[in-house]
Amino acid sequence: MTNKFAEDFRDLNRHALLLLQRVAQEDLGEATARFGVTRAFAEEIRGVSISKLQEMASESLFLFQPRPTMPDVLEKGEAPSKQLALLRSISVRQG
Repeated sequence: MTNKFAEDFRDLNRHALLLLQRVAQEDLGEATARFGVTRAFAEEIRGVSISKLQEMASESLFLFQPRPTMPDVLEKGEAPSKQLALLRSISVRQG
């Protein structure tokens, strides 16, 4: 992997971690749902310093797994269990 790609992954990781931290500070449930992390990790990331976030982001691979959008899930008919649970909870609330 070239240095340019490694730098791109570090930037992606840094931005994702900063966003995760901000969302976790406001709403742990939303942070776990949007980023697919455990509640414990979301709680931990809330108080992490910027320098520690930079250190965590220094990986040369993307730390988060891209997640499909709901239209993609509905169209393909298959989804990870978290997304199926979310769809079930939405349908139960509306019904």
